Amino acid sequence: MGETNGFQATAAIRILVVEADHAQRRELAAALAGKGYGVDVACDGKEGFASACANPPDLVLSGIEMPGMDGYELCRGIRGDPRLLNTRVVLLTSHADITDLIRGLEAGADNYIAKPYDSETLLDAVHTLLAIETDHLRVESSDVLPVRLGTR
Repeated sequence: MGETNGFQATAAIRILVVEADHAQRRELAAALAGKGYGVDVACDGKEGFASACANPPDLVLSGIEMPGMDGYELCRGIRGDPRLLNTRVVLLTSHADITDLIRGLEAGADNYIAKPYDSETLLDAVHTLLAIETDHLRVESSDVLPVRLGTR
């Protein structure tokens, strides 16, 4: 089991990887499983949303460009479903423009990471989000969570 910054990853913590690209989906799942997380995968937003509703994950790591339901729509769907109020969402994209960042945050993403990213930066962001305790209901907070636009 991996540990970063005092946070212990366990298979009881479930992460759903939603990514259209097979190689990236496999790479993300392997990196997360290698740190001790339980990992589920989906190849598009529609499949990801169905999986999240059926078995709510602690965190969703999603690409944006996917056929059918894209990452923004997936994020809005998660934010609109009461079963998923405490599910954190990280959007991954090759679009690093500030308008894309704003669009992701407006959709309800907890973090937005631009591709290409290095694995340690991504895993640090996941650890940080999972270490933040949440209430049973998602509420607006004055706490600020840093958003990373680059890889380091």
